[in-house]
Amino acid sequence: MMRIVGIQPHSDPQQEFVLLQNQSILKDNLKGYLLLDEDAILDQGALDCRRVYAFSDEIMIPASAFVMLISGSGTSEWGRSRDGSLVYYQYWNRRSSVWFPAVGKLKLLGVVHAKQPKGSDALFVGQTA
Repeated sequence: MMRIVGIQPHSDPQQEFVLLQNQSILKDNLKGYLLLDEDAILDQGALDCRRVYAFSDEIMIPASAFVMLISGSGTSEWGRSRDGSLVYYQYWNRRSSVWFPAVGKLKLLGVVHAKQPKGSDALFVGQTA
C-alpha cells in the first residue's frame, strides 16, 4: 500500500515534490493512484484537475521503495536516494508549483483489487496527510 511520507512545497517546481512509500510487504502497481489536495475538491463534486495527479505508468514498486512525484520537468526513472533507498522519480512536467505557498491536506486514492470480477476495480481513499 502506497502512503504519503513527505511533501516539499517550493516556489521552483523542480524543487517541489511529494514523497510516497510502498509500506506493504508486496510489490504495488503505481498505475491508478491519484494524488490531490483538499482544494482540488470544488462545489457540487467538481474537481480542479490542475491539483490532481493521476499515476498512469505500469510500474511495480517494491516493498519499502519510494516514489518521488516532482512537480517540474524530467524523465521518469529509477534511482537511489542519498541513503541508498530505491526511488522511482516521477515528473508532473509543470511549469509552476502546485503546492506552494500553502498546501491543504493531501489525499492519496488507490485501487482495490480484492476478490472482484475482472475489470470492476473499486476506488477507495487510501490516506490523508
